Amino acid sequence: MMTESYTERQVKLCATHLMSRDDVIGVRFDGSTAIYPSWTADNGPDHLENVIRASITGQYIEVVIDTPDPTGSGYLKIKRKGKIRALSYTLDEDNLVNHVCWDFDGSGHADALADPRGAADAVCTKLKEMGLHPLIERSGGAMGYHVWLALETKVSAKEAKAFGESIVGALKPELLKLADSETDKLGSVEVFPKQATATRVGNGVFLPWWHGATEGGAQFIDGNGHALDLPTVQPCALPHAAPAPAPAERPTQHLSDWQQRLAEWRDDAVNGVDLHRVYGDALTGNEKGNGFLECRDFRSSTGDRNPSAGVYCERYGDHERGFFYSFRDGHGMDIFAYMVATGQAANFKDACIQIARMTSTEESCPFVNRQYAECEPQDTYFDGGEPTVMPPPRAALSVASEVMRYKPFDFDLVDGTLPEREMLLSLDIPGEPKVPFLPAGIQSMFTAPGGTYKTQLLTQLAVCVVLGEYWLRHIKVERPGKVLLILAEEDEIEAYRRILQILQGMFPWLFYADGSGHQEAREKQEILKENLRILALKGQRTPFVDDHGNPTPHFESLITQVAAEENWSLIVIDPLVQVGAGGTETDNHLATALVQIINRFTTLKPDNKTTVIVAHHVSQAASSGGAGQTAARGVTALTDGMRWVMNIERIRRRRQRGAVETPWDDPYMDGFYMLKHVKSNYTKRIENMVLHREKNGTLSLIPKSLQKEWNTFTSAWFESAEETTVPAPALAVPPQTASEPEFEQGSFDDV
Repeated sequence: MMTESYTERQVKLCATHLMSRDDVIGVRFDGSTAIYPSWTADNGPDHLENVIRASITGQYIEVVIDTPDPTGSGYLKIKRKGKIRALSYTLDEDNLVNHVCWDFDGSGHADALADPRGAADAVCTKLKEMGLHPLIERSGGAMGYHVWLALETKVSAKEAKAFGESIVGALKPELLKLADSETDKLGSVEVFPKQATATRVGNGVFLPWWHGATEGGAQFIDGNGHALDLPTVQPCALPHAAPAPAPAERPTQHLSDWQQRLAEWRDDAVNGVDLHRVYGDALTGNEKGNGFLECRDFRSSTGDRNPSAGVYCERYGDHERGFFYSFRDGHGMDIFAYMVATGQAANFKDACIQIARMTSTEESCPFVNRQYAECEPQDTYFDGGEPTVMPPPRAALSVASEVMRYKPFDFDLVDGTLPEREMLLSLDIPGEPKVPFLPAGIQSMFTAPGGTYKTQLLTQLAVCVVLGEYWLRHIKVERPGKVLLILAEEDEIEAYRRILQILQGMFPWLFYADGSGHQEAREKQEILKENLRILALKGQRTPFVDDHGNPTPHFESLITQVAAEENWSLIVIDPLVQVGAGGTETDNHLATALVQIINRFTTLKPDNKTTVIVAHHVSQAASSGGAGQTAARGVTALTDGMRWVMNIERIRRRRQRGAVETPWDDPYMDGFYMLKHVKSNYTKRIENMVLHREKNGTLSLIPKSLQKEWNTFTSAWFESAEETTVPAPALAVPPQTASEPEFEQGSFDDV
């Protein structure tokens, strides 16, 4: 007879003793934080064992999962394939459980315990004293612990929950001390089951032996901390559950008439408010347990990592519906405080009035009813004190019902009253009409082969936008302001070297700090320090989207910082490939997702049109030029989503004819490139322009008049006899358009 494999015994142990139901199992794909229920009926009779086996071995598996319908009308069933981690939902469909689990969080979690192992051992000791047989497992991150207790027969979740909480209530307070805490606040231990009843699948616990665990994690251990290959499970009869400790009574409050009316109105109004109108896109769409929704934490520098907060969509314990709770700092705030903290309401009274209008309860709201219109409470409910308020990104607070509300056509808007389209850049050649070039508030792209100075070109643009000076000598900056320069292939020192070279080449007068120009130079230096932001990411993998097209914590952290500042004119990203997922250049879905996510930078604030320019490489076939809009490397979605595209192409030298050198072999002819305007949705495309790299490293445009002279010179050479040479014209570039006062040389103290 064939011996059952070690992995199969692990699968059997999990399925038999650590899962209360056999009709559904939780699935979390590697690299994601979302957990999806996957039902046996949709996948086949061996589904649970297959998922547990894949979680242990790390093999790829295709499963049918439930994902929330974007319209809010239930769930969609979709197929998805990848490596996964399995989760056991604690309650079965009859609200019964076959196990109890205690979760002790260690380092890396909010409210981590100072000694999670000590607390876990104390619970094990208590259970053993009662004649029970607990198992202790080191969690997936190897910093926390789970204590499992398998039951002989299923019991009600209410009884199991009360028993688990009574065991925690018997712990000594010192075992619940928080790590790195300067206060006397004590941490908590999660007990599963977390609910007495579950409306759908409830909460759950990750199963042991996960393939992606930290070394030593997701394993059962003995009392000495040594890993157990396969523990012996001894199911127990649950003793009579001791009653859970009664919550401390709150002091009786004597309410005035208007406060009583406010409390009555508040209950009705909060029960009926559409949470999406308040929390908008901050809600991730994932339901967590009984009446609990995942939510982004607007105060977190990491955006929606893990994600970092939750909102109650039903009343839960002492918390009312709509209550926001931060997993990051352990504090919460009611729906009114959230509106004030995120800038949706000026104060508590204003928030109440808005909620009353949302729920059509104006008549019973004390602040709308004239009798109580002048009443003004001092504050609203914060759990843990007044939070540090950081305004969230506007995109995270958009209200779906408002965004999707269409409007009738308004002819008055087109009858000569539409505002002019604003420009970031205009082509401004002396003696010729100014021509719109790059509109403000759009996403655009520069494509180029390697070694064509696209990073130099865009860094030069960043400096010019900050200072309000002409770019490439003949392109006027129409909207000077703050610039974020994201250089994904350079470190900070190299970025500073490049900027210093540009300043010395284009604006040498900034370094003349004495004489009559001292004040103007200093003012420009201050503008640079105030408005130029640099993010150098060389050697770091910081994609904006994950492999499923969702925004990553890297992006959410960045856009939160950007949204907190005002007056952005330009954001430069160089190169695009460094902020995309692994398959961005080959997968139109991922490419479209990346373009859409980058576009969020252009919609941070309605009154501030931020332009985004990304640099991208061309395909190998297009590296010789002439490919137009299709020159960009990768799938077409990368350029289709851009509103404006400019190509940089090399001007190729040609081979010698016989013993005579062509003009292309003249050293002076080196350093010339062609700018081709291949796409522009909102302006007329500009004719091809010649770009020249000067001796000081800066780039300049050769005006059209000199381009004609240059073209005539090259054509004339090939039309003439081989032994005849035509002298090259003096292609002197006009001086910098901005004022250049002559100062006595001094020092630039800040460089």
